[in-house]
Amino acid sequence: MPVYDLLGGKSRDAVAVYMYANGSSLEDVIEKAQAHWENGFSYIRLQYDPLESFSMEWLTNDRRSRGTKSGCYLDSRKYARETVHPY
Repeated sequence: MPVYDLLGGKSRDAVAVYMYANGSSLEDVIEKAQAHWENGFSYIRLQYDPLESFSMEWLTNDRRSRGTKSGCYLDSRKYARETVHPY
């Protein structure tokens, strides 16, 4: 039996890949996706993140101006624990 059969079959000449189109507005995402499509990519991962332009500096200034109980908080220890937990 050939080794390639043990590893899942004959090799391929090419594999499908995808490009990534993201942005802080839908217009940005659509523009990037269209550019990838025009460059010949058939598979495009889209991600719309309206908070992409969110500034941590703004958050820090907001917390200083209104006290420690306001704003959005990021618990880096909890994030690290929960992110690696499944692995």
